[in-house]
Amino acid sequence: MQAAATAALSANVRSYRFVQHLLARGRIEAVEDPAGGLGPHANLRGPAYYH
Repeated sequence: MQAAATAALSANVRSYRFVQHLLARGRIEAVEDPAGGLGPHANLRGPAYYH
């Protein structure tokens, strides 16, 4: 499901039918997140912020 949604977003298509079609074909490969998650960000507070 995640791979089909990622493929739809990379194709700039935001419709349920497109994702459903990709899932029905069953030929979607797993896609790694190119950013590797959120990563470091200036607005993230460290554990000491709330203490």
